[in-house]
Amino acid sequence: KPRPRPRPPRRENRPVPRPSKEELATMPEAQQRALRIEASEANRENAQLVSERPTFELRLNLARAYKHTPRFYFPHSLDFRGRAYPIPPRLNHQGNDICRGLLQFAEERPLGDRGHWWMHVQLANLMGRDKLPLDERVGWVQDNFSKFEAVKAHPLSDSSIEFWTGADDPWQALATMLTLVDAHHSGDPHSFATGVPVHQDGSCNGLQHYAALGRDIRGAQAVNLMNADRPQDVYKTVLAQTIELVTEMAGDPATWPENPTGWGAHPKPQRLAQAMLQLGVLQRGTVKTTVMTVPYGVT
Repeated sequence: KPRPRPRPPRRENRPVPRPSKEELATMPEAQQRALRIEASEANRENAQLVSERPTFELRLNLARAYKHTPRFYFPHSLDFRGRAYPIPPRLNHQGNDICRGLLQFAEERPLGDRGHWWMHVQLANLMGRDKLPLDERVGWVQDNFSKFEAVKAHPLSDSSIEFWTGADDPWQALATMLTLVDAHHSGDPHSFATGVPVHQDGSCNGLQHYAALGRDIRGAQAVNLMNADRPQDVYKTVLAQTIELVTEMAGDPATWPENPTGWGAHPKPQRLAQAMLQLGVLQRGTVKTTVMTVPYGVT
């Protein structure tokens, strides 16, 4: 499934299909199943909107309230491991995309040559090009710079909204591209001062520690502890192995029932494997949570 574009929560609920009994009586089983899935997704999305709408508005109101404040601070709490968590719950730098897109450092610094380069990398990452080598990410931003300038000129035009909301993290991408365009138009981008942060993160830190402690060459390659032509994605590697094992468990597709609910006399593990493949539930996100939390002792 394509990832939904993170725009402000819409005002109207998603329509929920409710066919009549007469329509259901003449409807093929496959179509009924598709309608049930659509209705379930619509109900789940509408339930999420009940909390997303006021939360989104509250975050914007907080940002407006502090807009002209020269600087403010986030008190933190520490857990038993020493991890720091910001106490304000609605607007903080560890929040979601809109929170991070709204916040900047109070003390601005000139980009410099390296900072200007990293700002390009940051924008490419936010636009979903984070699997390219670093220099190719910078090149992609340079090749598409006219699009960023168009967004700067008319950020709420239909074409601009279509472009920047297609980013993996659209609000942060919007803030970064506006800053980068301003730096370019300043005439001296290396001297341009900004407070926009550039985020950096490890590739599954828990597995990075495991690979380093165990001197695991294969594991180190999977989590980008060793040089490679392109960034590696350990979650896709695990997903490929999972699909291979589930496919082997499911058996010959010619013997599968047409309806995943009509598994008949197939053994339960085989029935579950068939259903996983038929319904397409094995995705990168399916394995990511499990993989990234295993090193932390999650049960």
